[in-house]
Amino acid sequence: MKHDYKRLYLGLDLGTSSLKAIAVDERGVPRGSAGAAYPILGMDKGKAEQDTEAWIGAMSSAARNLAAQGLELSAVAGIGLSGQMPTFVGVDAAGAPLAPAMLWCDARADEAGSRLLEAWGRERHYRSTGVILDGRYIAPMHAWFLSHRPSDSPACAKMLSAKDYLHLRLTGRPCTDPSTASGFGLFSLASGTWDESLCSEAGIDPRLLPELSPSGEESGRLTREGATILGLKPGIPVACGAADSVAGVLGMGAFKPGRICQMAGSSTALVALAEELLLDGHRRYLVTPLALPGSYGLEADILASGASLAWLAGLAGDGQAADRGVLRGEELARLTRLAENQAPGADGLFFFPYLAGGEQSVLWDPGLRGGLSGLSLRHGLGHLARSLYEGLCFEIRRCVAAFEDSRFAPSDMLCTGPISRESFYMQLLADVTGLECRASEAENASALGAAILGGLAAGAWPLSGLPSILPACDGSPYRPRPEAAAIYDSIYPEYASASLASRRGP
Repeated sequence: MKHDYKRLYLGLDLGTSSLKAIAVDERGVPRGSAGAAYPILGMDKGKAEQDTEAWIGAMSSAARNLAAQGLELSAVAGIGLSGQMPTFVGVDAAGAPLAPAMLWCDARADEAGSRLLEAWGRERHYRSTGVILDGRYIAPMHAWFLSHRPSDSPACAKMLSAKDYLHLRLTGRPCTDPSTASGFGLFSLASGTWDESLCSEAGIDPRLLPELSPSGEESGRLTREGATILGLKPGIPVACGAADSVAGVLGMGAFKPGRICQMAGSSTALVALAEELLLDGHRRYLVTPLALPGSYGLEADILASGASLAWLAGLAGDGQAADRGVLRGEELARLTRLAENQAPGADGLFFFPYLAGGEQSVLWDPGLRGGLSGLSLRHGLGHLARSLYEGLCFEIRRCVAAFEDSRFAPSDMLCTGPISRESFYMQLLADVTGLECRASEAENASALGAAILGGLAAGAWPLSGLPSILPACDGSPYRPRPEAAAIYDSIYPEYASASLASRRGP
């Protein structure tokens, strides 16, 4: 079969529940996508693990599915990676995993994280790394692993993140990028290298850490083993890529400083694009190096956005939505119809969407719990739906305000995820935040960003040419409506105060 492309660039995004693969041509146009799922193991007593071989099987399966779609995989000339973080994989000297991967949502290392912060000092650590550390980072996970491993097990030779382990299997080289390195809790933003003093005080030999490589540069070549996994030829350039949220920003075509990217699913990640290092004096948000040199992401994550909507949909009649933790299109549309039939302010009802137990965003309070304020007999299911949507938008406004406190000047917001397809939500978001909001048309943004990084590594296009290769996939704009915005300006201070009434402390 004759194809109208000469080269393809493959992006692999290792998510929490599935791996997504996408292939783009030399113009950056997607030509095919595929995915393969794998389970989370354990999920009791704070444990959340995955079998690393399941990841390798998913890579192989996704590549075979692309070939089955008719893609000519012999045309693949570059590979880029993206992945969940921070997820810890410890390997021995031969590169074999010493245990299942500890996922980013594994809570067993919380005590180890507290001990490290006590040794380092919270303010000092944040100033160096831009990280608000807890047990869900790789340094404390490594500490927990060492204290619980059998005495006769091999020594840990390398500390890797999930994506770094894929890179090791594909290229034979332990390597990471700056955005993923930030998830170790040991990466200095100012120097762009591992912080030797933090490593020393944590008792971590820097030789345990992977080498650092820029996101869009060649960091290895596909070995025979890697080629066998993917069904490709050896020698293809590989880019170690970027963290999933950072690759997602690139995949959405977001290059302009001032833009805020919202990536919504079961949870919501907000990444604000800044040209300079803007740390927060109150340590309310994370700072992450972005994929392009000299740019930073101010990041805040809302833990239970889509999951809260799925929970309410379950109460509204479909219990399966709550069990899945995610809404199907028709379920989300039904919830939206209920909400849009109510007036702004939901007749005095506030919904605090902290249903995952605690919250990050800019609150960083594990004691926060979800709740309702102002509930009365006159309220119905529509009010609950409206107040939940409004609560989610109020939380996003709180994050934007924290960014602004650090001299960040927001221009607009670009949104992706199922909820961004609902015009009611997009207009509400604009009214509440006061920003022009657009729904991105990009699909599989993290995998697409990884593919673009693979193309950069292979020399397919220069850094300066990315805006033309990957134009922003912006949909129609939703602009704040003056009357509705004035209502929400008057309501928000009361919400912001009342929402913290469930604060229980650390």
